[in-house]
Amino acid sequence: MCNFAQLSKFLGVMTHRHNLILISGILWSMAGIMLIVIFLRWIHLLTNKQLLWALVIGIPIGILKGWLFNKLSKKNIYRINLLPVKVEWWKFQKLSSYILILLMMATGITLRTSGIIAKKYLAPVYLGIGLALFISSIVYYTTYFKHKKLRLATELD
Repeated sequence: MCNFAQLSKFLGVMTHRHNLILISGILWSMAGIMLIVIFLRWIHLLTNKQLLWALVIGIPIGILKGWLFNKLSKKNIYRINLLPVKVEWWKFQKLSSYILILLMMATGITLRTSGIIAKKYLAPVYLGIGLALFISSIVYYTTYFKHKKLRLATELD
């Protein structure tokens, strides 16, 4: 069991602020992949027509929301770049974002497990949001590696 001192020590681990960009990218990718995997696990429950509709609706949603999530990613990267050079690892998101993430996860789990909404209707949403998260995670990776390349170049000078 974890006690308060251990938790406090874990939360106090410091890293370079640019590593927060990589952490964000990894978590957005993982969340996107998880939602896409859930969608893929539902494919056998869908008729061919339902699957076609899930793809026709889900892929454009993913592309459109990916574009919108790119804006959120860039805004978060800007916020991270304003942080001190050394910062706690968990500050890759604002506190309000953690609350929003918990609410979204709770809603998704509730809808998925309760049967309130049939999986044939949830499938395009899971595919779309999963694609959007994965697509927008690329912004984090490109920014991280661009910063890493610049940091290496300045260290060599």
